[in-house]
Amino acid sequence: MGILRDTVRRILIQSLHFFRSRNYEVFLFGHLLLVFVFVVGAWYHLKIIGTERNYMYAAVTLWSFDRAMRILRIFWSGVTSKAEVSIHEGNVIRFKIHFSKRWRYYPGCFAFVYVLRANRFWQSHPFSLTESVDEHDGSLIVHARIRNGITKGTSDYLCQFEDGAATLPVFVEGPYGGMHAVYKYDTVVFIAGGIGVTGTYSYASHLRKIVNDSQRIIFIWCIADEHPLKWFAAEVENLEADPRFDVRIFISRCHTTTPARPTSMDDANSQIGPGEVVLDSKEGNCSVEGFAVRRATPDLKKIVHEEIATAPGTLAILCCGPGRLNDDVRWAVSQSLEASSSRVDYFEESFSW
Repeated sequence: MGILRDTVRRILIQSLHFFRSRNYEVFLFGHLLLVFVFVVGAWYHLKIIGTERNYMYAAVTLWSFDRAMRILRIFWSGVTSKAEVSIHEGNVIRFKIHFSKRWRYYPGCFAFVYVLRANRFWQSHPFSLTESVDEHDGSLIVHARIRNGITKGTSDYLCQFEDGAATLPVFVEGPYGGMHAVYKYDTVVFIAGGIGVTGTYSYASHLRKIVNDSQRIIFIWCIADEHPLKWFAAEVENLEADPRFDVRIFISRCHTTTPARPTSMDDANSQIGPGEVVLDSKEGNCSVEGFAVRRATPDLKKIVHEEIATAPGTLAILCCGPGRLNDDVRWAVSQSLEASSSRVDYFEESFSW
C-alpha cells in the first residue's frame, strides 16, 4: 500500500500545470508510466488480499476505451493529413493543417497535433485551433509560441530551409473542448494578450458569419510589439471588414519605421480613449503593416468597467491571455457588476491543458 500511495502522490504532483507546461513530453510519458505501475501494483495487491478485482476491471476498461477513441479520432481526421509549417517573427510557429474535414471545426476547440518526423512522431501537444480565413479552404490553423518539445524540434528542422517553411505529415486528434455561447449576447467584448488572440479570434470569426446587425462587438488585442500583426494580419483584416466590429490593437513598443498615423499630435491625442496610457507623448498612435494601432498600455480595468456600465442589454466578456491579464480582467468584471442593470457573463480561455 505504501508503494501505491507514493505512486499516486507522484502522479498528482507531476500533473500540476506548473510541471506540464515546462516539459510536456516528460509529463506525458512519466504520467503513463506511473499509471501503468499503479495498475499493476493495485492488481497484485488485490490478488494478495483476496479481494474481488471488479473495480480494476472497470478502471482498465474505461482507460482502454479512452485510448481506443483517441486512435479512432486520428483515423477519422485522416492519416494522410498534411501541414504547411512556417516560422514567424516573434518566436511563433504556424501550422496550416489540411485534414479530412469529416468533423466540423467550432469556436473554442483544440486538438492534439503529432508531427510525423522520424525522431518526433510519438510527440503530441494540445493546440488551440482557428479556421482559415478563406471559407472555401477549410483548413485548420495553429499559432503557437516556440518553446520546448514539439515546437522547438519542428522550428529547428525548419531552419534548414531558406524560407523557414515546409510541408510535413501530421496526425490530428480532436476536436476537444467546449464552446461558450457568446452569440446570444447583445454586446460581446473580446480581450486578448499576445498569442491568446487565437482563443478570442475563434469566437470572433464565428460571430462574423452570423447575421445580427444589432450585436455590438469589441475586439481588444494587447501585444508587446508589431510582430504579431505580420503573422495574424489576414485574421485582423477579416474582423475589420465587418462594421459591427470595433477592433482595438494596443502595442507597448513600436519598432516600425512606417510614418505614424495620424501625423499631427493633436489628431493623435484626440483619438486616445478612456483607459489608455500613452507611453511616448510623441507617438500616441502609429501605423503598422497597414493597421492603425494605439501605442499604449491599456487600463483594462477601466475599460471593462466602462463597457459594463454603458453596454445596452446583455454583455459577455471573453478573455484569453497571460495569467496576470486574465486575473485583472476577471477582477474588473467582479468589481463592476453592480454598474450594470443587465446580465453580464465572464468567460475565459486559459490554455491550461
